[in-house]
Amino acid sequence: TYTENYKTNYNIFNSILEDKFPQSIQIFTDGSKDPTKQSTGAAVFCPIFQLANSITLPNYFSIFSAEIYAITEAIKFIISKSSYKKWVIITDSLSSLQALKNINKHCQQYNILNVANLLLEAQKEEILIDFMFVKSHQDISEGNQEADLLAKNALTGNVDYPSFRNTTSIFDIYNNIKVSLVRDWETEWSNKRNNSTSFFAKIVKKIPKKPWFYNLNVPRQQIVLGCRLRSGHGCYPTHLYRIGVKTLPFCSCDNATFGTLEHIIFDCPLHLISRQELFLE
Repeated sequence: TYTENYKTNYNIFNSILEDKFPQSIQIFTDGSKDPTKQSTGAAVFCPIFQLANSITLPNYFSIFSAEIYAITEAIKFIISKSSYKKWVIITDSLSSLQALKNINKHCQQYNILNVANLLLEAQKEEILIDFMFVKSHQDISEGNQEADLLAKNALTGNVDYPSFRNTTSIFDIYNNIKVSLVRDWETEWSNKRNNSTSFFAKIVKKIPKKPWFYNLNVPRQQIVLGCRLRSGHGCYPTHLYRIGVKTLPFCSCDNATFGTLEHIIFDCPLHLISRQELFLE
């Protein structure tokens, strides 16, 4: 049953803690992010000291930064209790632990360096801090579940933005700017597209993340031709008329139909044979 499984997992978890980290004080951390509301929270939970902190973070914090922030706050708390020398920080963020283990690869991230500096400070105080990874939502530890609940509760709080001025990762700032620019670009494109008569606006409904020729193994000349046709810059009557090369925008098939790209490719009788050969290929 569920209760029996929970007790089994709980006993295994405590057995590992007692074996690997004897007499260490447990402190649990977690981060949470709502992808819909883009709200972010972090939590630190230490049952022995009745610490249960929920921290509402700026919405531009990534889930990784939220996890690192929770670990940072845990280490600060540990240093404040410097008379206690053995601790184990328990987290469900494997990426955070990997970043701290390979700190040289993440030396440009302020939040990672901040954790490293705090660990050095703890070392000077002769405080031993170990880390333990535990999978989330596995009914292994009440402490882990409590930290998860505290982090989720933080999603609805108010953010004190000035207090996070010196704790924000440069990568979070970059990603936030990128997301905002793309969102504004998509909004502007959508508004202009609805009022546009251009061929490109008709065929490109949303701004693609990658160009249409990405990973396409074709000669550059064909890519250039495709870009020109997609953007409405081809050698057909309506465009040549628009740039002053032709005096009239009509197709030579009847001198009455507008010589648009769609007409040339799909309807013009002068290109019937070429069109049939193309479709047969």
